[in-house]
Amino acid sequence: MKFRDGKTHNYIEADIKYIVETAAVQEETFYVQKQLLEAYDLTIQIFVSFLEQTLDTKSPHYSNCLELWWSNLSSRTSIKIDMETEIGVLNVTKIVTDSQDIDLTKDIRRKNG
Repeated sequence: MKFRDGKTHNYIEADIKYIVETAAVQEETFYVQKQLLEAYDLTIQIFVSFLEQTLDTKSPHYSNCLELWWSNLSSRTSIKIDMETEIGVLNVTKIVTDSQDIDLTKDIRRKNG
């Protein structure tokens, strides 16, 4: 059976196609050095209160915190996947074969053709 590869014009010959849904959480690590705080006229306490979302949006430092937040680059990104969501241990949501189209999110099994 030929399957279209996503939204491309490429096709893959296979007997089974299955889709796995993951409950992924992306975790990014950022670092802020003293020089960067000084460049934005901020203190550790002010930026921490911004991160905690306790800094008043009307604070004269809020726009600087927001600018630092948007301009700071992540130094590390990791993805954590929870393989035991409600869908099942393998988190398979759809299976397609030549004779079946199985949607496990609705538990609907349809015969092709």
